[in-house]
Amino acid sequence: MSVDAVTRLRVLAARLHAPLCAEEHLELPFERVWAVVADLASERLHDEHDGG
Repeated sequence: MSVDAVTRLRVLAARLHAPLCAEEHLELPFERVWAVVADLASERLHDEHDGG
């Protein structure tokens, strides 16, 4: 059985009772959204270094 990444995340969040799991439909082009999502890890590192 093949399961896509979004379904795997939903199952993982449900199993862990993840309180910070949210899902939203964005009326934006995939490329624009992915540019932000792909950079989330480095953005988080910047926040931590800035005291945020």
